[in-house]
Amino acid sequence: MSNLLVNLSALIARPTGISTYAINLLPHLQPLFPHVLSSRTIKGFQCHLIPQHMGADAGMWGHGKRLLWLQTQLPRWYRQLGSQLLFSPLPEAPLFRSCSTVVTVHDLIPLRFPTLRRSPIGIYYRYYVPAVLRQSRHIL
Repeated sequence: MSNLLVNLSALIARPTGISTYAINLLPHLQPLFPHVLSSRTIKGFQCHLIPQHMGADAGMWGHGKRLLWLQTQLPRWYRQLGSQLLFSPLPEAPLFRSCSTVVTVHDLIPLRFPTLRRSPIGIYYRYYVPAVLRQSRHIL
């Protein structure tokens, strides 16, 4: 049984940026026999299917659904699978839960644009991402 849980809830059908990073990183995690949370099976990994349409390809609703799922359902998976570490290829993790996390930060550019401050993406980067980073065990 693996202690590592990999959150691929943001994976999209036609990979770009973060999805490409996650897919390319996954083979390097294989020796750790991680549990992978994904909306589709990935050959060679112990995958646990989660709801679809929680990525960028589903628009703002997809992002909203994923953030809600992260706070409500992901901690259950973490406990049920006996995980000791959660890896997320983007700066998203359950807040105020006892999940030990490692997250990846690719881009903080939206913080540089004052016009985005009141938009959903601005709020995400100004409040949610810093909260995730404060409670993460490691940041890549």
